[in-house]
Amino acid sequence: MERWSEQRLALGRARGDAWVIALALVGLAVAAESQDDLERARTLFGEAAEVARDCGETRTLGMAVSGVGRLAIADGDAETARVYFQQALELHRELSDPHAEAESLGSLGWLTFLEGDIDQAAGLFGDSLRLASSLGAREQILICLVNLADVAAQRGQPVRAARLLGAADALRTEMGFRPADLSEQDQRTRIADLLDENDPAQVAAQSEGSSMNLDDAVEHALSLASF
Repeated sequence: MERWSEQRLALGRARGDAWVIALALVGLAVAAESQDDLERARTLFGEAAEVARDCGETRTLGMAVSGVGRLAIADGDAETARVYFQQALELHRELSDPHAEAESLGSLGWLTFLEGDIDQAAGLFGDSLRLASSLGAREQILICLVNLADVAAQRGQPVRAARLLGAADALRTEMGFRPADLSEQDQRTRIADLLDENDPAQVAAQSEGSSMNLDDAVEHALSLASF
């Protein structure tokens, strides 16, 4: 991805094509973020946002500001993260881009979860899941299932958490996915630490979750998000 983005950036600069430049900068920023080079990622996302804003490329601007929001979370700056995630959500709604809207709702939910407002986070995760489910966006559905398992664990509902984890693990296996990064692995470990692998009810619930069809898993997760 990085090499391809570098080539795209060179091409965009040679042609004077601001849209291509902005998109290439986002690609390079994402690559830097994945390599934990957060300072470079921050600079590149900022440059991408500036170019995209100047040329009126709303979709790329949404991608760039979402990236800035993620990095703000890594910096522990929740206030800045919220500003950028909210901006991204508004841009995606302006574009009528439901896939990106679902992702932005999930990002806002995760930020809210980290701030300790579990109920509001559950509502945002539920909004993201409803939209993702309507689109058949399985990767976002997977993220929401894990996040709502985290909600259940934090609420002291280990059986529900285990059931959702089972459903999420089954979907991940079906999709051929592994945990995307260390933060996702850490989340899975944190949830597991709140459960009791020797508790028969939790073991049974996790097995039940792994046997659920996707629609039933989504419905079960959404019942947790409603309050």
